[in-house]
Amino acid sequence: EERAHMLKLVKYINERGGHATITDLKAPKTSYTTFKEMFETLYNHEIFVSESINELVHITFSEKDYATHNFLQWYVAEQIEEEATAKSILDKINLIGD
Repeated sequence: EERAHMLKLVKYINERGGHATITDLKAPKTSYTTFKEMFETLYNHEIFVSESINELVHITFSEKDYATHNFLQWYVAEQIEEEATAKSILDKINLIGD
């Protein structure tokens, strides 16, 4: 799913005359001591992604790039869903205990 989101963005950039490049990412942490720690990390990452997308939206608005502003709204909506899912799982873990 995340790869599809990336490819959607790459396609948009290339169609708009840009040249998207994909660089290596630092490998994420894969070992956690508790489920709570794992889902806190996930939730915090989703917040980071949302903040990054919001910054891009702000830049597009400032630059009057309304086409890209409109394109990014899909990512804004997707992140609302991603954050809600991660928060819901974390809330359940907090409710039942780690």
